[in-house]
Amino acid sequence: MTVIIRKKDTPSQIKEKVSRVMKTSVKKRKNKNFDAMKYLGKGIFGDTDGLTYQKKVRDEWE
Repeated sequence: MTVIIRKKDTPSQIKEKVSRVMKTSVKKRKNKNFDAMKYLGKGIFGDTDGLTYQKKVRDEWE
């Protein structure tokens, strides 16, 4: 959401615009919760363990 605050806006108008933005952002956050447990322990290592993958990636930079 984009809100345009102009120089001629009064402080009460600015407060109103900011409060509208805050209300909509809270609604969006409540509907879209991020489930970190869903991705816990997931990696792009393939069949190797994390340490082997990390060493392989670091070797590519040298």
